[in-house]
Amino acid sequence: MTSASDINFVLDRIRAPELTVSYFLDFISRLACYKNEEFIDALMDMVSRSQKGSDEFWISGYLYALCQMIERPYRGDDKAVVLFVGKLRDFVSEKFSAEIGWYSGSLLGMIDHPNCSSARVEGVYNSDLYIRGRIECLRGIVDFHPADQVIEIVSFFASDASSPLFNIANLIFADIKGRSVNDDK
Repeated sequence: MTSASDINFVLDRIRAPELTVSYFLDFISRLACYKNEEFIDALMDMVSRSQKGSDEFWISGYLYALCQMIERPYRGDDKAVVLFVGKLRDFVSEKFSAEIGWYSGSLLGMIDHPNCSSARVEGVYNSDLYIRGRIECLRGIVDFHPADQVIEIVSFFASDASSPLFNIANLIFADIKGRSVNDDK
């Protein structure tokens, strides 16, 4: 896909998600293979402008494609990222499908932007959020937050055996302790 007409065709399809289900699934699976910044921007824009009650099917598909296309740490255009992160915050703090929560948590874990910090924290503590989304928020916290905040959050979950994040928090905590011991040598 190198010609301008091919790129414009794909951008038109992104901006008009009212495709048949079978065509849409095929489109998303193919689109996810391209790491084209124009496609990423168009997907982020469409998700950012989506309204509550919009068809969660295409939102989920677009979030999936973005998870495949974005490299961590993603920085992108500041204005677009601010709007997009605001929408991701909505997705991790309100009731949406498990897929939308998972993909939103994943994207929050990949994007290196100050606005993601509080959204990740909201996501990891939201017990209504699908567990994969919470794990991805925790991953973003470990990767992008200050060490003292990481230790505080990980310790919280590592000390609560009833938490679904208990095992992963203990693995992270052991890794953090191991790194600090090895750093002292």
